[in-house]
Amino acid sequence: MNNIQKKSMIEITEDNINNAKQNIIMEQGLALEKLLITKIPKEIINMPYSKYLELKYEALSDRSVTNMEDTLYHFDKIRDRVRSGRATTEEEKIYKSIKLFGKSK
Repeated sequence: MNNIQKKSMIEITEDNINNAKQNIIMEQGLALEKLLITKIPKEIINMPYSKYLELKYEALSDRSVTNMEDTLYHFDKIRDRVRSGRATTEEEKIYKSIKLFGKSK
């Protein structure tokens, strides 16, 4: 009888540990999501999915970008170049289309 009680206490403790792990992972995920949303420009967040795909594939073909992080990095670089007046016409078109879709939301 004593062994059964010890075993059930161990199971309860394991469940508590697993629940605590899940809560920590969930909290970290929510904090990361909040951080990402505050760091990504509103024009990109509010962009329709079809426009996002168009710009993503354009960036991928023009710059040989291999992943999403690089694509967002290039969006930021394009914005900086446009603001400083050093952008190409293609970069200005990309930036203006992002701005238009951001303002339309």
